[in-house]
Amino acid sequence: MLLITACADGHTGSILTQNAETVRLTNPDGKTTSVTQLKKGCEILVAKDNLSFGRHFGRRIRETIQEM
Repeated sequence: MLLITACADGHTGSILTQNAETVRLTNPDGKTTSVTQLKKGCEILVAKDNLSFGRHFGRRIRETIQEM
């Protein structure tokens, strides 16, 4: 598993993905990049949503995660 954290407009969010070449994200140029190729500082497109919701398989869910 791979935790990806992104910052946009003063907000920070994260996603948990499978660490596999077949999992891809989109960069600002519209091209896809495998999560296995991401490095700190890479730019990806994000969708800002209501901060009290998360997403699971693209569907909006209410969630709370606390890491210790």
